Amino acid sequence: MEFLSETQWDDLLGAIELRKVVPVIGPSMVRVAHQGGLVPLQPWLATQVAQRLGLPEAECFPHTAALTRTWLAQPGNGQRLNVVQSNVLQALKRIPAEPCEALLGLAGIDDFNLYLSTTPDGLLAQALEQLRPGFDRARHVGSFTMAGMPGCSSDVPEAEPALFHLLGNERSLRFPVWDEDTMELVYALIARRNELPLLISRLREKQLLILGSPADDWVVRFLLRALFENQLSRQQEPHLLFEHPGSLSDGLIVFLQSTLRSAQVVHGSPVDFAQELGLRWRARNAQNVDDRHFVNYLPERPPQNAVFISYASQDLAQAVVLARALQAGGVPVWLDKQRLTSGDAYHTALESAIKHNCRFFVSLISQATEADLAGDPGRKRYFRKERDWAASLHVPGVYFYLPVSFDLPHGQLPRGEPISVTFSEQGPDDAREGISLRRLDAAELVPWVRWVRGLRDSFLRTGLQPAYAR
Repeated sequence: MEFLSETQWDDLLGAIELRKVVPVIGPSMVRVAHQGGLVPLQPWLATQVAQRLGLPEAECFPHTAALTRTWLAQPGNGQRLNVVQSNVLQALKRIPAEPCEALLGLAGIDDFNLYLSTTPDGLLAQALEQLRPGFDRARHVGSFTMAGMPGCSSDVPEAEPALFHLLGNERSLRFPVWDEDTMELVYALIARRNELPLLISRLREKQLLILGSPADDWVVRFLLRALFENQLSRQQEPHLLFEHPGSLSDGLIVFLQSTLRSAQVVHGSPVDFAQELGLRWRARNAQNVDDRHFVNYLPERPPQNAVFISYASQDLAQAVVLARALQAGGVPVWLDKQRLTSGDAYHTALESAIKHNCRFFVSLISQATEADLAGDPGRKRYFRKERDWAASLHVPGVYFYLPVSFDLPHGQLPRGEPISVTFSEQGPDDAREGISLRRLDAAELVPWVRWVRGLRDSFLRTGLQPAYAR
């Protein structure tokens, strides 16, 4: 889907580079790891709590407010709101510590130094801890409650990232679970706005990038008013709101476009937009980043359905060429950032990343990897271990293990790859003869990236690893 025109993308990325944009994370932006996939936060929370409370049709509640209304309507439960609140808190604590790709993409944009969230979970904070050196929840995260905004130290420099939960979070133990809670919290936010100087000063003359409507229509209107010093009709910044088609009422859209005259409502997936924004920002800024810094900017753990690049340390520059090209082509990519780290824990984590987190494995074959054949078999270099782990998953006729080379001479096939993976000279892939070694140069790189993206898109559409058996 085309979210913005190229001119609008340039304007938005330019404003981000000037640190004029503040992302606002709504519920539809947050995904929770569940049964091997990702599910939206609010339905997941509602289902978890409804099951613990024994409510019928537990999977049918779209959010906690709906299940709370059902719970309170049952005989004897009218004054037992605290039961729902405690169960929601326990469910929040059980969320797997795996920020989704979209949150990691936003956290990795260094030009964002202020994040606002309207959800109570800690996934965005975890993403920031992974990708922003020095980020500390005790100093850099604040959460508004009826008692004010605890957390987020007032001495945090504006250059450092800060995260504010506008409607409470799990660490504050106070967050809304139904409509009245939300109404009271938004009212308190407006009434006590002058007690939040750090937040208000950082919001001055900023453009909001709202990724998922925070709640029902009326909450959006009042929450926006709480964030600005003046009436909404006096705002000049080109605010953007992204939400799934049909999720916003016509009344709210008219209100936003008539009151915030420069605002734009875009009907599309906030998650998909955030992923594209992260890719475009990295592509735009990659030319100013040397290879090692580029590697350091990659997430600590592989994003969902990423491409893993296995390389010898001598081939870092070639690995980064592949990684930059894949990222620019919209393909999430990951490679080993800490291969000098020793210890069984890291060894196990790397093996798990290849076997469980990555969708495709790119083996970068070079003169350096071929020259390593005489190494001590008892002390394999890490790229050899990576390839052995990946080869254990290789199935002839199915795309997973993808060999490439920039400098292996034509006519020479790899001798150092795992014996369970057979190769053929560049040409059609055939389960009987082996997968073709892609020999890349400047002209072949872009078509190769499109091919890899097509493989990944095929998996995302069908849930099946694409095949090449003939």
